[in-house]
Amino acid sequence: MRFLSGLLAFGIFFQPLSASAKITFGAIGVTNPEMVEGAKISPLEKGDKAPFLGTLFNGPAVAKLLVDMDSQKQQCLIEKDKELEKQGARHELELLNMRAAKEAAERRSEEIVALKNEQIKFIQEQAINAATKEKNMPAIIAGSIGGGVLAGVLLTVAAAFVVREVR
Repeated sequence: MRFLSGLLAFGIFFQPLSASAKITFGAIGVTNPEMVEGAKISPLEKGDKAPFLGTLFNGPAVAKLLVDMDSQKQQCLIEKDKELEKQGARHELELLNMRAAKEAAERRSEEIVALKNEQIKFIQEQAINAATKEKNMPAIIAGSIGGGVLAGVLLTVAAAFVVREVR
């Protein structure tokens, strides 16, 4: 690429120019020849001696060089766009995969929370049932004692009645 740039510069700067020709550098993006470091331009006529060492390009050679450079630029732009498109597609795929993983993790988390809530509810019901049984236990015990005492009294009265009748 560097060689081609140098070749282009030489081709543009050393192309044959007529005395009335207007020098332009717009083809390579330069508007002022002083902006190109070391640039020297000298129009030559047939038979003139070159004022400095360099390479002489005729018009068709410069045109071919410019076309080749433009073609390489276009190819570079095409490759850049293709690579950007590939990179964009890779990033889009990565983003979609991350979203899918996030959604799966959220669903799994929701299922775990629901399962844990069910377990908590079951344990709470078991604790309430156990507390209710303990709470009712004194009444059950008192009822059992009261029933036992009443049964004992009734049996004693019945036994006394039976004994009195038998005598």
